[in-house]
Amino acid sequence: LFLNKMGRRYQNPQWISEGIKQVLMHIKYLYDTHTGLFFHGWSFNRMDNFGGVFWCRGNSWFTLGLTLFLEKADYLDGGTRQFIMDTFRTHAEALRSYQAEDGLFHTVIDDATSYEEASGTAAMAAGLLRGMKAGILDESYRVCADRAITALCDCVDTDGTVLKVSAGTAMGMNAEHYKGIGIRPMAYGQALTLIALCEALQ
Repeated sequence: LFLNKMGRRYQNPQWISEGIKQVLMHIKYLYDTHTGLFFHGWSFNRMDNFGGVFWCRGNSWFTLGLTLFLEKADYLDGGTRQFIMDTFRTHAEALRSYQAEDGLFHTVIDDATSYEEASGTAAMAAGLLRGMKAGILDESYRVCADRAITALCDCVDTDGTVLKVSAGTAMGMNAEHYKGIGIRPMAYGQALTLIALCEALQ
């Protein structure tokens, strides 16, 4: 997003090109075509996705970030834009199928025994709402986004603190690593929830 914005502001084609490359590399190495979800990381030493875990907040960076990128990427050629949007749509469809009953998403998305997590849910809700507003997603995603927003509101304490936020998370080799990450108030939990609620209000 930074390269995208600064490349446009200073008319620097190298920065713009690197921004596009980073988006495509993210998809190339992290996107799982079988599930439509994103792995947490990639090791160039081992040529693998670490533990092959679909981490909630990691997926949500794509859900929200991609809409922010496309909003300012009018320089993309038709094929590249279509490829990125198709990936976003498949990803959004996958998220719908893993949403918990109360509207949140689990910290390991496809593991219902892992705890529910607010910051990833917030970014996903914001991304889905932005995707609909941009016309990338159809209105059928409104139900998923609204359920997430309602659940997020229940995560806000009386003093405004957003609860159910996982702490900083290094890449792990199994789901148990992610289940063991502590839950505590974090700045990004506050920020992502504010973004989601602002999108909902708009």
